[in-house]
Amino acid sequence: MLSFSGGHRGKALLSAVLVCAVIAGCVEGTRAVYSMSLPDDPDKSPASTYVLTTAVYCSKPDDAALFPADSAEQQLLLRVRPWMDDPARLGAFSYETGDLTNRQAKFEATYDELRSIVLYNYRALAKEGHVASLSSIMLKLILANAGSFALHCIQNVLTGLIRTVAILHPLFNIYAGLFFVYLFICLLLTRKAPHLKKECRMAALGLFCVFLNALIMAPGVFALSRYMFYNLPIMYISALLFLRALVMEWQKWHQAKL
Repeated sequence: MLSFSGGHRGKALLSAVLVCAVIAGCVEGTRAVYSMSLPDDPDKSPASTYVLTTAVYCSKPDDAALFPADSAEQQLLLRVRPWMDDPARLGAFSYETGDLTNRQAKFEATYDELRSIVLYNYRALAKEGHVASLSSIMLKLILANAGSFALHCIQNVLTGLIRTVAILHPLFNIYAGLFFVYLFICLLLTRKAPHLKKECRMAALGLFCVFLNALIMAPGVFALSRYMFYNLPIMYISALLFLRALVMEWQKWHQAKL
């Protein structure tokens, strides 16, 4: 019968989790590529609209020129853009100002309605006999606005990390940053300590899951707390275990001085 010692059991468990995460990522990636390769169905809500909405949000007013004149893709953008540039709304990445909290609030206030506007006009054009290629729009807009799209994704990742352990607020943003710095420092300082191997593995696994979750959410829907809190327990348990280890080390040092 196959059996593992304590150390090997921990490594086997961590390896199994990482393999599962890689497999899940490959499966989701394959599904995403497959869904983009399918013809768009006007009667359904294509899965690509989640990332498409973000791409449209990060686009510039003149990006309709990227597509052939009078094409369905160009007409779709020309119908959506006035809604984004309305002075009462200003629903685009280029209009974001302020700190991370304000910028994310702007995106979250725009995203759902913008996606609905895109889908409404997509279906309206389809009824007129003009079916736009949503995948083509998404890819061209991302490539044309790579800097804005990447910056937005980084912003969304940071929001996801913060909302894993706290709420999005200027004060709590600082707390969340210090929390992750504390975990990273503890992990670096104790990674070679034999008696803290379990704590290190738990913290490493938790950080990996948090970053993976935030990265998956970044290009599409915004990182709401209900999508991010799944890793909250492992983060705080890891932090408390490291804190306990620090207290125990301090007690040993204090007793040695007596």
